[in-house]
Amino acid sequence: SASGYRIDNLAQSPYLSQTGLQPGDVILSVNGRPVGDLNQDRLEIDNVLAQGSARIEVQRGARRFFVTASLP
Repeated sequence: SASGYRIDNLAQSPYLSQTGLQPGDVILSVNGRPVGDLNQDRLEIDNVLAQGSARIEVQRGARRFFVTASLP
């Protein structure tokens, strides 16, 4: 089952730094699709890049919220 990805050093990535993500945040979904299954998520990367932006659902502690990241 998908359980998301915990952000550690990736919070400093040029793509994610604009979103305000912090180390310890957990990405739960991208564009409404739950993430956490690496093999399945790899198949979706091209779709996300083609759209040019991603709506990311994040959990920080007990709080859940959405951020939007623009992609190259």
